[in-house]
Amino acid sequence: MEEQPDSDAQPVEVQEAEPQEEAAPQEPIRDVETFWSRLDDVLQHLESQPQPGTKPVRSFIYQPELLSVSSQDDSGNETMKNGLAVNPYFFNSFTVKLQKSCVNVKGIQLLRCSFPTPVTNIPDTETTFWYYRFPKYINDGRYYNAGDLVIDPTDGNFYICVITSQFTPPNSNPSFWKLVGAVAPNNSTTGAITAIAPVNSFTFTSITTSAPYFVFYFTTTNPTGLLPGSSFTVSGATSAGFNGTFSVTNTQGTGPGTWAIIATNALQIPPGVSSGGSIVAGGTIYTATSTAGLYVGLPVGVSGATTAAYNGTFNTVTAVTPTSFTINDGLSGASSTATWFAASITKPYLYMIRLQPSWVPPELVGTQYAYNRTFIDYADLSTELIKAATNDPLGSPFTTAGGEYKYLANDVSLNYNATYNKIEATWIDDEIYYLPAGTEDPNLFDAADALYYDTIGVSNVNLGGWSGDGQPYKAIKNGSTSTQGNSNITRTLNMRLGWTWNGNTTSIPNYKNQFRPIPTYTWTNPFNNVLETTPAANIDNFIAPSYACLVNTATVSIFLDPVGGSSQDSTGAAGVLATVPLNTQNNGVGFFDKVLSHKLTKIPSQLQELRFTFQDEQGNPFMLPNSAVVSMVLGVEY
Repeated sequence: MEEQPDSDAQPVEVQEAEPQEEAAPQEPIRDVETFWSRLDDVLQHLESQPQPGTKPVRSFIYQPELLSVSSQDDSGNETMKNGLAVNPYFFNSFTVKLQKSCVNVKGIQLLRCSFPTPVTNIPDTETTFWYYRFPKYINDGRYYNAGDLVIDPTDGNFYICVITSQFTPPNSNPSFWKLVGAVAPNNSTTGAITAIAPVNSFTFTSITTSAPYFVFYFTTTNPTGLLPGSSFTVSGATSAGFNGTFSVTNTQGTGPGTWAIIATNALQIPPGVSSGGSIVAGGTIYTATSTAGLYVGLPVGVSGATTAAYNGTFNTVTAVTPTSFTINDGLSGASSTATWFAASITKPYLYMIRLQPSWVPPELVGTQYAYNRTFIDYADLSTELIKAATNDPLGSPFTTAGGEYKYLANDVSLNYNATYNKIEATWIDDEIYYLPAGTEDPNLFDAADALYYDTIGVSNVNLGGWSGDGQPYKAIKNGSTSTQGNSNITRTLNMRLGWTWNGNTTSIPNYKNQFRPIPTYTWTNPFNNVLETTPAANIDNFIAPSYACLVNTATVSIFLDPVGGSSQDSTGAAGVLATVPLNTQNNGVGFFDKVLSHKLTKIPSQLQELRFTFQDEQGNPFMLPNSAVVSMVLGVEY
């Protein structure tokens, strides 16, 4: 059907387009400046026009999605040990410089890696076994000296001797013994000093001699309280021979002009020039806010006093009250505030046995010593532990210079108990209470540090370089690696062998049950709040509470420098690329294939160099021999 036109429609009027003015012709370009100006106008015009959709141009040369990396391409330096010694045999890091940089990188992740595991079962930092030897009080006529720490078998408590004694059981002779308590604390102590002064001070006005036997110092006050044999210190005499520290032979006098301190004229000093001066005697007394942790017969250190003579480490405390302590040294000077500090009272009783680090050459040091190596089983480990308890390059008996630890051959035997499939310790001396050190014992840091320096050069062998490095350890401070004070050693051979007690002494049964033999102890039963006494158990062997761990590490953490902003571990260390389960035995091949995708994105947009570092589960360097090859595949996103 033909469409009919609308009768109301109006005719459309078509108008002619108005002619547009032609653009004025531009002058020909005759100079460079005008050319570039007009070209800029053209470009700005083009940029302002809508452009048809196009895909961005991508580089297929500088944006690989897979990076295959090998430690054989290492361009870095040899691994440093402790920041000092170069390790020419092993590595735990390598650096790869990419021949073609990766540009416009947005993310990276580890897809695959593999590496051999020719490592020891026990890390070299965990090869020292620490234990205490606490003397048992024996009432057989032997003498005990001031400062001696013992355990009284009748009640199991610790006591410190304050006066040289014989036939004086500690629990019934408080004049001779100071009760420490059921627990001997392993921590050092410190306190504030508010004043310092000599115990006795005198002024003398003249000196006479009775050649060749005696010297008389005539004093202005009565010296008759000084006991024969005690020491006094003279200063200010015109003739130098009369100055110094001497022993009191006697005192005399009834008043000024006759009072005198008499000393033996050991040097046969002639009369000389008589003069005045000062004398201090009876030691030096320090007034303190607290003296908890100080004991007669033990050393004390002082720092911060205005008079330099009051500072230092003094060998013997002669008296202790709740608010003061006295040392034997006769010192003088202006009083001031200061700080005292004392080492743990258990420190002199700490002993060790050890496996030599795996890098020490046995053919040079001696095959009679114990070495860290790969172990087939517990029985194989036991053969090395027996050597450790029998011989050490340090010799026996050995005490380090600062007294932080000792070594005594044939004092303990560490054997494999096949019945219980555990390591068993048998203690030798029936006059000693033995205690394996807890894993968080504060005494261990100073001891491990001293052992490290004692073993540099491997004692008499005097080896240098990497082979001569000392017994290693790892210190922990506030949750992070440290080699400075206030640190603990939390990973020891004790823990590796199954002695996993952490050292907590708040539970008396848990604490006392670590001793061999177990001393008598009293404790409060938490179920009925009744005070109970556990009798002594005269058993010298100690089967480890847990099983020995011969797994060097369960994981290997791989750190990559460019991802520092994307990840961190629990110690705050940045740059964790991945933590890889070590799913193989020693001398196997560890491998990892990505299961979950989680790329790291806080990274530089351009990668030119990749530095990888490997750590074990304890944060120690995971060392691989130079013969090992680490292969990794990285996924890269742009």
